[in-house]
Amino acid sequence: MSNLGKIFSFSILCLLLESFSLSAQNQIHDFGLWPTLGIRYEAFRNFDITLATEMGTKMHSSEIDDVRGDIFFDYTICRYLKVGLGYVYMPTNMGDGVYVNKHRWLGHVTGKWPVGITTLSLRERFQETYTVGKSEPKRLLRNRLQCEVDIPESKFSPFISIEPHLSLNRATLWEIPQIRYSLGSGISLGRHSLSIYYWGFQNTDTSTDPIFHHYLCMDYFYRIPSGKKR
Repeated sequence: MSNLGKIFSFSILCLLLESFSLSAQNQIHDFGLWPTLGIRYEAFRNFDITLATEMGTKMHSSEIDDVRGDIFFDYTICRYLKVGLGYVYMPTNMGDGVYVNKHRWLGHVTGKWPVGITTLSLRERFQETYTVGKSEPKRLLRNRLQCEVDIPESKFSPFISIEPHLSLNRATLWEIPQIRYSLGSGISLGRHSLSIYYWGFQNTDTSTDPIFHHYLCMDYFYRIPSGKKR
């Protein structure tokens, strides 16, 4: 069963790499930066509260795309399953320096399957984004399949993922307006801090936006333990 698991894990990794390669062909390309700074507090056993701020750029990093403020609540049920809720405030640049306020609510369930030094995970996230001035929110179901490698005696944990976005709005029900690809590595910087450095590739619906957006994303989180003795 262990060998079958390793073969399945390797097959998933090859599939993700193939999708990652094919997605970037025959499109116009744009490059942006997406840094994130955050604090993760272990409120009690298996329950974390995360506060973070993000900023994205576009047009080859010449313009700000949006600035975000996040709060997340995550509970680890067991080593294989985690659930969470969150809220994101995101003023978005609509062009010519005009910003529109957006509010996003979300909930997610993440399942993990360790196979040797690799971990396969599937995160199912429902999100609802309200744009000020619009009557109907944008509802999406995001399905992220990820393969992560925990290199023995190393601070690096490379990963690759694919994340189709499934529309839940009535007019575009079950359409896939966007697919996101990620490739990079987590970097452990100590007991209470974690930094993730990765490339993010976002494939938008070409009928409305033919640009393939590339993001160099740099995440840094400082972890505050609960202080309780275990």
